[in-house]
Amino acid sequence: LLISDDQAWSVFNRTLMHVAQGGFIPSSMSWFLNNPTTQNLGHRHPLLTKLADSYQQLLALGYVVPLIENYTTFSNHALQITETGRAWIAADSSLIPEAPDEYLAALRKLVPEVDQVVFEYAREALAGYNHRAFFAAAVMIGAASEKLLYLMVEALKNSATDPNLKQQAENSYTGRSIMVLFRTLNQSLAVAKQRRLIDSDTRDNTDIHLLALEDGIRQQRNDAVHPQTANVSQEKIFMILYAFPATCRKAYDLIGWFSSHPL
Repeated sequence: LLISDDQAWSVFNRTLMHVAQGGFIPSSMSWFLNNPTTQNLGHRHPLLTKLADSYQQLLALGYVVPLIENYTTFSNHALQITETGRAWIAADSSLIPEAPDEYLAALRKLVPEVDQVVFEYAREALAGYNHRAFFAAAVMIGAASEKLLYLMVEALKNSATDPNLKQQAENSYTGRSIMVLFRTLNQSLAVAKQRRLIDSDTRDNTDIHLLALEDGIRQQRNDAVHPQTANVSQEKIFMILYAFPATCRKAYDLIGWFSSHPL
């Protein structure tokens, strides 16, 4: 899809023009659009079917809207980009949830050792998001985040040599309190930082990623499923999904560090 600037643009014609220049369809736009033999090309050519699907998805997600003509009517030939659309354009194209195959490939590349349960939860979150089931997406990405939290505390528990720390990690792991799990993790990391035991590559941005992980879980437990506060927005789920691969990478960096640096 071609997006040039903030002005309205003729999406279908501009896209077909460049597709024609690439040799995928006849170069004469008027011949292509007006010839009766090609009017049903969408039924036979997967490229045009994908284009039509993409336009519908962009409209459904609010990334583009029809251009308003003469203050009263909507144009059938031109679209303009919304603020949400501009934020989407600025995002890393390999991590946008609207492209689930590319997103999952990027996640697998960034975190080759990712737990299969985490991966499947992420897949389901993407499916929910792209079907506009944002509550379902929040629950799934929250479950993936929660699984990462347990994996980190488990690594801490298994490698701890200090009896008090080991018992604390065990109690938080079996107690299943998210607040206590994060407290145990943060306290252990604070000790490691204070003693200068943790290297800078592992330490950098740890707090930010743990907050992102906590936000994903909060969306699941409070915002999505709590009967009195249920409120999940598309924009919020987009940001959580967009940040998740990097957060997942940081979680596995910490898992590796705990496993090789007993406290």
